[in-house]
Amino acid sequence: MNFQQLRIVRETVRRNFNLTEVAGSLFTSQSGVSKHIKDLEDELGVELFVRRGKRLLGLTDPGKEMVEIVERMLVDTANIKRLGEQFSNREQGQIVIATTHTQARYVLPKVLSEFADLQGVANGRMLSLNAVAQRKLQARGVTLVDSFPLCTSCHPELFFSHRRDNGVTGRQAGLVWLT
Repeated sequence: MNFQQLRIVRETVRRNFNLTEVAGSLFTSQSGVSKHIKDLEDELGVELFVRRGKRLLGLTDPGKEMVEIVERMLVDTANIKRLGEQFSNREQGQIVIATTHTQARYVLPKVLSEFADLQGVANGRMLSLNAVAQRKLQARGVTLVDSFPLCTSCHPELFFSHRRDNGVTGRQAGLVWLT
């Protein structure tokens, strides 16, 4: 069993069992798709698809159960890849801002200029307030800046999050002292 076989199973369901469309969407041949499906069924020892001749019509009961598992596996695989990218590119990122013309013309330039000298403070759609605070403090001569390493938005099992929960919950606190 391999990921290509799992992608083919998922795409077969998404494309309503049309193997020509599956092959096109995965940039492979129709015969290759058929072979992957057959190899997977042989390995598992069970038919996943209902057939009429060479045509796939739907999923068998084992196929229905397997598709649910395949979906979770492929989502988890994408999440693992995203996690790796997130940690390997910690000092890189992009910020995307959607705004009205008036805000973009008169307000946004002033706001963005505040962050122009800071590198590595954006991660996808989120601005790392921790990174901003660290950079600003270091620029003013603070040599020791410590922070809690977990993101409140990324750990729903531990934290409420204003960003993740669309403004319903979440607060942030900071503590600074001189010694």
